[in-house]
Amino acid sequence: MTHARSLCLLIILLRASLSLAQPAFAQDYPKGEISGGYQTLHLASSVDETLDKGWYADVTGNLSRYFGIVFEAGGSYKTIEQTETFGGATSNFKADVSLYQYMAGVRVSARPNATVTPFAHFLGGAIRTSADVSGSVSGGGQTFFASNTGDSTTDAALQAGGGINVMFTKTFGVRAGADYLAVFSEGDHTNVFRFAAGAVVAF
Repeated sequence: MTHARSLCLLIILLRASLSLAQPAFAQDYPKGEISGGYQTLHLASSVDETLDKGWYADVTGNLSRYFGIVFEAGGSYKTIEQTETFGGATSNFKADVSLYQYMAGVRVSARPNATVTPFAHFLGGAIRTSADVSGSVSGGGQTFFASNTGDSTTDAALQAGGGINVMFTKTFGVRAGADYLAVFSEGDHTNVFRFAAGAVVAF
């Protein structure tokens, strides 16, 4: 084999190797991720309450190794009950509170290795809050007053935070995250802190 033919064969082999390696390099990050699990919300403004029963689900489409678009939904719930007795009369108060978030935005991920992926995101959307409130005043076996009402509001919200994914395999892992939410209502805003933990499926 002449030197020219050897050089030509080497160039062909190099080009073939590069053509095989490029798709593998282009796919060294997941095209998308689905995550779901538990969340708790803490309202830290005029109302100091923790909604400790909740869930979340989000879907991320990765545009590149570092940038993605994320859609998130979640729900949190709490029942508040209070009973007081005064002058032989007893008052009972109960409120079933539900809060749902619908958010979308951008996520930035660092991928130092295939196992650990820290990320930060900024989302915007809406928070829908509803409450069913009932109350009564009774005494001596009689009910003097009873009321049952419900109301709901939908407000704009911004969310900033992040977390970390830890992958056990190429497609399955766990997530922990924390966020700050600002909920805007009637010229004011409510500070909400969100903590979440769940599973991650990459594809």
